[in-house]
Amino acid sequence: MKKILVFLILLIGVVFVLLSCEDAEVTTSEEARTDGSTDISSTAFLTTAPDTTEAEPIALDYQCEIVSRPWIDLNDDDAPYKVIRSVGALNAYYEELHISGSFSNDNDMIDAKARYDSEFFDAHMLVVIARSDGTTSLSYRVMSVSLVGGDLAVALEITVSETVQWMTDSTFVFLTLDKATVFEGVSVTTETTVATTTPPDSGEEVPISDYTHQMVRFSGGTAVNDNKIWVIRSVAELDAVYRELGVNTEPEDDSLLFEYEVKLLEAREAYDDAFFETHTLSVILFCSPTTSASYRLDGVTVTGSDLKAKITRTVPQLQNQASGSYFVFLALDKAVTVETVSVTVTEVQESAD
Repeated sequence: MKKILVFLILLIGVVFVLLSCEDAEVTTSEEARTDGSTDISSTAFLTTAPDTTEAEPIALDYQCEIVSRPWIDLNDDDAPYKVIRSVGALNAYYEELHISGSFSNDNDMIDAKARYDSEFFDAHMLVVIARSDGTTSLSYRVMSVSLVGGDLAVALEITVSETVQWMTDSTFVFLTLDKATVFEGVSVTTETTVATTTPPDSGEEVPISDYTHQMVRFSGGTAVNDNKIWVIRSVAELDAVYRELGVNTEPEDDSLLFEYEVKLLEAREAYDDAFFETHTLSVILFCSPTTSASYRLDGVTVTGSDLKAKITRTVPQLQNQASGSYFVFLALDKAVTVETVSVTVTEVQESAD
């Protein structure tokens, strides 16, 4: 009987202790919720969600030099960049590329290396990005350099010429950074654009009726193998065009002039200082496949600041094979803005009647 009583007393004691512990845990948990305590007993079963927020880029100050060289075989195993912190490391990199200065092709790269001496590396480091993009028709520009996470992020703009040459070339981007800059790797992103020499269409094509023009056949000693156009705003600019084409604007003896020179000098007389105060002169020199053709100016339009001249070439049934050139002097009011000039020539056959 005594043993049973002792067992009951011990059992009651164990239950009391367990209930006391549960009350203590509940109290601690309540306290953690109300006073912000970080007691480990109240947070042991709480988990913190990982921070998935992307690191904000930190813009860096940098200087840049871009050097092109005829194609270098950059091995696929080579990193597309090198972090260089000393003259010795720079020399070793040049040895890897087999750039020694023995060839004229190396001159620009050798000149670049000379700018990065021991004094430079006392305060700076170099990041050299090497690219072989398969054509010499590319130009490069560094848009930004920043730290993203633990990496150096370089943004390059690559501009492709409107006419692509399939000659291979290698380009080296030398980035100068502060020596204290810390990063693990280098990532390069590129943005490619195509250059264009065609003026943008900036508005509606507007016919111009208020213009005057002269047309003179040109057969000077200066060879003309392509069309030429000048936008002229002064007598000095007009005289410069005449000199370019071998026409003397102040001849000593008019009797020694060729017929085309006489006509060109007569045409010039209309364009003096008073003329240029109120007008702009567009001079168009174009080639003709035959001197048997006749030409007329059929109309002038302007789109934004792009002037367009429409010329009709009439050719006879029988024509010679002698090529020639013609001047068109096109005078417009100065209020019409002219930056570029284009010409369209439409050919028609002369009627047999």
